[in-house]
Amino acid sequence: MGIGVCGLHRALIRLGQHNHPRELQGLVDALQLAKIQVEVRIRDSTHAEIWISEKDQVTASVIWSRFCKNPQADEFQQAAWHLERPKPLVKYSGSNLNLLSRAIKLNPLVQLITIICLVTFISLHYLEPQATFNFFKFSVVSWPTWFSPMFLHFDALHLVFNLMWWIYLGDKIAKRLGTFTLMTLCVLSGLISNWMQYLLVDGNFGGLSGVVYALCGFAWLRHIKCPNEETMLSTAVIGMLLIWMIIGFADVLFINMANWAHFFGLLSGALIGWLWPRMTRPSDTGTS
Repeated sequence: MGIGVCGLHRALIRLGQHNHPRELQGLVDALQLAKIQVEVRIRDSTHAEIWISEKDQVTASVIWSRFCKNPQADEFQQAAWHLERPKPLVKYSGSNLNLLSRAIKLNPLVQLITIICLVTFISLHYLEPQATFNFFKFSVVSWPTWFSPMFLHFDALHLVFNLMWWIYLGDKIAKRLGTFTLMTLCVLSGLISNWMQYLLVDGNFGGLSGVVYALCGFAWLRHIKCPNEETMLSTAVIGMLLIWMIIGFADVLFINMANWAHFFGLLSGALIGWLWPRMTRPSDTGTS
């Protein structure tokens, strides 16, 4: 296991939090004047977090200390006058979603898995349903099928839900920790979740959910292990996904769910998240 600061060299780390977000404009201007990359995340009207580039931590900590002692100091009140373009505290996103541009910028592995799932869905529902299912269905005697059920989705909602989380979390993990990390998660969690679902139930299942839950477990334990690293998934969302898994085990829904795939996907992802090295090489961060 590597020892060091969590995350990549270019990652943002939390400098601190402040109970009066409106006062932070002066701090932002002072940090920007010192050539420090800074981002303010406003959680609510009385809670804001300041995140800065890891390489600037020492200098930023000194400025932050002075700000905490006296937010009204001239250093912060006058910083904006020395900037050509002061950085606004709150940035407003445009109305253009630029979906094509965002899709092109996704990590290549995220793109590949997404395309395979979409093509498989079209084939399963509109071209050759039985042949497609038989081709991807889990079989003990065919090792490729130990992974292939992850590409099967039996309705549009199932597909959209899984791809939404795969794209969101998969791209985050790949960009921060590298494509190899995401590939390891995908391969190991897919193998474990599919095998356990087969052993505990049967081979009639499909979906990327086991891998998605692995990504959630990874993000959850990664944050516990590296609390100063930027959070990939909020506690509230993790709680919601855990509740959804419990509901699946309770068997109160009108749909059949691969509950054991979800459960062992979560466990495998959490284990990988805890054991994964703290420092990773920044050479493979995917498409930015």
